[in-house]
Amino acid sequence: MDEINIRSEEVQEILGTPPRWLIRFGTILAVVFFVLLLALAAIISYPDKQEADITIAFTDPPRNLVATQSGHIEEIMAYNSKAVEEGELLLVYKDDANYLHMTHLQDLLGEIPNDNDSMILNFNPPTNLELGDNQEYFLDFIEKK
Repeated sequence: MDEINIRSEEVQEILGTPPRWLIRFGTILAVVFFVLLLALAAIISYPDKQEADITIAFTDPPRNLVATQSGHIEEIMAYNSKAVEEGELLLVYKDDANYLHMTHLQDLLGEIPNDNDSMILNFNPPTNLELGDNQEYFLDFIEKK
């Protein structure tokens, strides 16, 4: 079907052309609005910096560590301002025990679940570990299991 032209050219011209007063006053109102916005932006300023008193609080504050026994430190594993996890090795005392052997034994024991007695009875650690003062207890454990 051919397009049916419902409106005449005169009606289309009236509908398609906005009135001159609307164009003139609309443009003036838009310019006045933007000038007012610019004037307000120049007058009202938001500070770049805010000064305020603050208090910093920790849920778990830093703690002082006190050695349970005296001795010479062989190696420091944690330094000032370093975050440490619970159970992490902080320092190594000079001792007859080899701390690598101690940590190896600790890792081996950590793999055994707490509620599994049969795994403890079947636990066969290496016997050549240098454990210092704990050597006697370790060998006693191996002998009695």
